[in-house]
Amino acid sequence: MAERTSRKRSQASKKLADARAILDALQVPREQQNERSALTLLALLGPTPQKRWVEAEAPLLGITEMMDRFRKNFGKKYAPNTRDLGPYE
Repeated sequence: MAERTSRKRSQASKKLADARAILDALQVPREQQNERSALTLLALLGPTPQKRWVEAEAPLLGITEMMDRFRKNFGKKYAPNTRDLGPYE
């Protein structure tokens, strides 16, 4: 079980790094090349730690649904109505 959790975290870290590289390639200003922007890109395109980039989609999501994806897929919990990042669940 611990190995599976570790693998999922590793896959999540890789996906976040990929998203940040995409933001850089798109020449997004440095200030926006952060984890929150990477999570937003991932939420809006749909890849998860287990899902490949070629399986991207374009779901219509509000901020609450995006925050749910941050938490569920990448272990990043933001408190509603803030930018505060809570602990990994």
